[in-house]
Amino acid sequence: MKLNSEEENLLQKSQKSENEYMQFEKSIEKLNVIIEKLESEEITLEETLKLYKEGSKLISSCKKEIEDVFCVWFFVFEI
Repeated sequence: MKLNSEEENLLQKSQKSENEYMQFEKSIEKLNVIIEKLESEEITLEETLKLYKEGSKLISSCKKEIEDVFCVWFFVFEI
């Protein structure tokens, strides 16, 4: 069976390397650290803004990875 370009793209997304998976895990760990720091009472406004920006970037990256996995999962199981 020949795959169309959309199917090939989804297949490629499903073949993420171990390194990319580890990057997702590290992003989640960094987010947890950021949350802990933001919840502490010993943080300046400047640090808060810096951590907020960093956290926002990490969340966007993680969200994209989750969406990619969901698309592949949706395709494979044809929900």
